[in-house]
Amino acid sequence: MPIIVGEARFAIEFSRRLLDAGVLSPGFRVFRCLGGTARVRVQVLAAIEEEHMEQALGAFQRAGRDLELI
Repeated sequence: MPIIVGEARFAIEFSRRLLDAGVLSPGFRVFRCLGGTARVRVQVLAAIEEEHMEQALGAFQRAGRDLELI
């Protein structure tokens, strides 16, 4: 599931911060799409436990605030 975060530099930095927090979510830019639509990709599996979801959501929240995206 792609999550649009804006410019490519934000997507890459967002992805790096998530990885530092233990969440693998690659950042990328789709070249045939408009600028400002770079994204990070997440995949939610049935095997993910609630504590993992809370860890991931916390990492997303921290990275988003640190980069002033939210």
